[in-house]
Amino acid sequence: MLGPVEAEGDGGGRVFGSSKPAALFALLVTSPGCRSTRQEIAEVLWEGVENAGGRVDRAVSDLRKQLGPEVVPHGGRSGYCTLRVPDGSVDLLRFRDGVARAEGLSHRARFEQLGAALEEWEDEEPLRGLTESGFRRLRDELRAELMAAVYARLDAAWRCREEKWLREETEKWFERAPELPQVFRFYLLAHDDLPERRRERLIKAWTKRNRKPDADLRSAIDQVRRVVHQPGGTLLPPVPDQLPGSRRRPIGQDQLIRSLVEAVCAEQDDGNLALVLISGMAGVGKSTVAHHLALRLRERFPDGVLYGGLNGFADGDVRPAEPEEILNGFLAALPPYTTVTGPESKSNALRSALAHRSVLIVLDDALNARQVLPLLPGDGTCAVIITSRNDLLRLQSERRVLFHKMEPLQEADALEVLQEKVSAKDRANYAQAFSDLVRLCGRLPLALTVVARLLEGGARPLHTIPALVQEMKEERAKLDTLHLPEHELSVRAALNCSVRVLGEEARLLLWQLAVHPGPS
Repeated sequence: MLGPVEAEGDGGGRVFGSSKPAALFALLVTSPGCRSTRQEIAEVLWEGVENAGGRVDRAVSDLRKQLGPEVVPHGGRSGYCTLRVPDGSVDLLRFRDGVARAEGLSHRARFEQLGAALEEWEDEEPLRGLTESGFRRLRDELRAELMAAVYARLDAAWRCREEKWLREETEKWFERAPELPQVFRFYLLAHDDLPERRRERLIKAWTKRNRKPDADLRSAIDQVRRVVHQPGGTLLPPVPDQLPGSRRRPIGQDQLIRSLVEAVCAEQDDGNLALVLISGMAGVGKSTVAHHLALRLRERFPDGVLYGGLNGFADGDVRPAEPEEILNGFLAALPPYTTVTGPESKSNALRSALAHRSVLIVLDDALNARQVLPLLPGDGTCAVIITSRNDLLRLQSERRVLFHKMEPLQEADALEVLQEKVSAKDRANYAQAFSDLVRLCGRLPLALTVVARLLEGGARPLHTIPALVQEMKEERAKLDTLHLPEHELSVRAALNCSVRVLGEEARLLLWQLAVHPGPS
């Protein structure tokens, strides 16, 4: 895929070059879940041709003949064509998997992991030879993925002080693509020992040739202009990076994360504070989406990432965090404001500290707006991502908020959570049982993850899935099954947290509804 398209099946069959089967293979690999409708295939491979259904059928048949029915299964009357490729068998998917694995790692480990992922790009021309307009668009998107990984590795190198590598790498990129803002940004940071006159000439020439620097580049320019060298000429110390370690992959949420990234970037480019609020029921995946959204946005905020766990709906005896506790942690990472006393003064100090910084803040599991409001910056190019089971209407009334309420997954995405590590053969053998489990889990990501962990860990071998379905049908026993405290995964605990914040009358009403014999 990352070059001329070529695929070979176990039986020795092969598709390559610009043939329609090769184009179909490329389209399926780059489609969500390696799955496209026949209409989508016709629109890309035979653009402008009416009634191309027969041509689609022939291309699918040719691809199945060369790669085998295990890789290109019959779609029946579903209207879809699906590709099932073995793990690690496609360079593009290996690259994407390597980039995903880098998320949440330490700076050093992220630098190494991204380097391994980028080795898949032996050719800078993906999908070479496919001339359809749809592939030209896909080619541009793949190049953008490449550059995002390059920028992420440059950032990791800067943060883990790979100074020699960073200087050499940015010199190569600055010679190849000097007009790119991120390339110029890292070039300036890596060459912070340039004489002032030469540095200012470079900045002036870049601005004249290209355009007004974006927020990232402006921050880098400000930083090198006031840079203070440490002994040995090392780079500035890393900025705050408080985001917790890796979380589960947010299956089925790519479009949501992409749209929120675009919205935040648009606000930042306009010089505005971006406030994102993600709400939804317990276990719907708010924190996971917020975490991956923050990972995607981290490159845009050169002054760091701050994280506050607000414990609004925490389990056990953990009480919701007071804003002052979170302020103490934030101010400790933003000198010189650590000596300020009193919650109101600390809130003012935080706004002062952030007034000339571009920082991303994540506030996870908020109970109410009272917890959140003292932790917000004033105007500027910072961004805040908030998660809560409540809609925080007071916050929405007082601030401009990018609000999204999450719902349970679509059935296909829910199936993917359960079947992510299940072979194609076992998926087919237990198709009905997997479908039943999705329904019994209510398509709720937390419940699905618990079941997937049971199947992965050997606690429930695959051949026991029918018994697991029967067990899940017993309503009184279902929460026992969906309880894995050793993995910190529990639907019961998540629901208990919501019940605990209810008033006494509401809690009684909920209990009465639960024992009512009706079906709803």
